[in-house]
Amino acid sequence: MLQLMFSRQQMAWPFAAPPDLPAERTALLRAAFDATMKDPDYLAEANQRRLEVNPMPGAAMQALVQDLYDTPAGVVATTKAAIAAGMK
Repeated sequence: MLQLMFSRQQMAWPFAAPPDLPAERTALLRAAFDATMKDPDYLAEANQRRLEVNPMPGAAMQALVQDLYDTPAGVVATTKAAIAAGMK
């Protein structure tokens, strides 16, 4: 339940691509993203704007999303009920 409820904080602002994206294109996009997250100019600007840069690697994001999709239906239902009860 906790993973379902708090996974959004782990992801922050995820980038997504279609599931049928060719593996080589996925690798290129991930490499470009990783390079951007290490770029000194990008990091300097983020620091100037007081933005935290703490990216989740693409493979870790993919694994987290797969774990969420693999969550048993009963756990999803219980989580929804708990969230709904907390909103009352």
